[in-house]
Amino acid sequence: MLHARGELFSIKWLHFHWRKICGWYWTQFQSSEGNTWAIRVSYSQYRERLDTYLQRYWPNRTKGDFRQLIVRKRVRVNFRKVKPDYRVRKNDLILLDSKWLEPLRNKPVASPLTMPILYEDRYVLIVDKPAGLTVHHHFDLEATSVISELIERNLLLTDPVLDMETNVIHRLDKFTSGVLMVCRNYRDLPVFKKLFRQRRIHKEYRAVVRGQLPTERGEIIAPLRKDERIYPARMVVDHNYFRHAVTEYEVMARTVEASLVKIHLMTGRTHQIRVHFASIGHPVMGDCKYDPQSRSVLNRSGQSGTRSDLGVRLMLHAFRLQFQHPFTGQIVDISSPLPEPFRDQNYAYYIPEEKKLDIIEKEQ
Repeated sequence: MLHARGELFSIKWLHFHWRKICGWYWTQFQSSEGNTWAIRVSYSQYRERLDTYLQRYWPNRTKGDFRQLIVRKRVRVNFRKVKPDYRVRKNDLILLDSKWLEPLRNKPVASPLTMPILYEDRYVLIVDKPAGLTVHHHFDLEATSVISELIERNLLLTDPVLDMETNVIHRLDKFTSGVLMVCRNYRDLPVFKKLFRQRRIHKEYRAVVRGQLPTERGEIIAPLRKDERIYPARMVVDHNYFRHAVTEYEVMARTVEASLVKIHLMTGRTHQIRVHFASIGHPVMGDCKYDPQSRSVLNRSGQSGTRSDLGVRLMLHAFRLQFQHPFTGQIVDISSPLPEPFRDQNYAYYIPEEKKLDIIEKEQ
């Protein structure tokens, strides 16, 4: 058993010299083992085996192939030798040596959906993500995503470590449209992620929720957690959970069937807006996961369908991002115009015409 003082010293020493330690082990492993691929675990199924996880990256190989590599000590996790039944965890670094495995990289794949660039400098890109396009894929490198589209345009310098979330500063759900910020150089990624952690980025959304909200302005405070007992897993409100979540809203227009709200996120939890409004009985329209009434009418492709129902797509739009640029010091204020389902003329069925015109003029 380590002495308390010695253990504290070891923790501090590891904290300051972690990069140097990783670099030394990485050099030793590469020079002694041959061709080495590194995979940073950013996503995995609950308690997934190591051999099963590796097969996702190389589907043309069997789990038996990877079990043999693990038994032969050709696979290490966090620079340690493991067994085939090791359960991968988030942020694990998997080092795999094999001469017959092709190197894995995020591939350039053009998207059929239009994705305009709203802001660009040498550090960051802000794009107008369309509904129906995933930000990044975990295992299917041939599928289209925001990252693969930007790689296709030769706009990103990706991380040489195999990480499907490379260059991703924050995320939007697949069927959520609007402003999305992506780091151009993976080396600058921690700087921009720190802005989000410190709540120094103003995020504003527009949503159409079912029914009439009781007040013109309000605040929803409800801690969220991921419930993995059901499949597929979803976020639920749990007041015994310590990770709080706060959503502020203001009603811009209302009718009998729906309310158009302006939303300001004080925290950034997964599915926060969708779960918070569903918890108070006013789910976002078109949300097949948290709104049972929308499951039968949601268009999975994210495109607009019939104009008689707002449930043709997820009626949630990331409208605005505002922050002070960490490198230039300038104030960056970028907004995305409301998509057609929010602005369509038949939207007057839900919003009075005079209010609707005022809203469009304000957004312009």
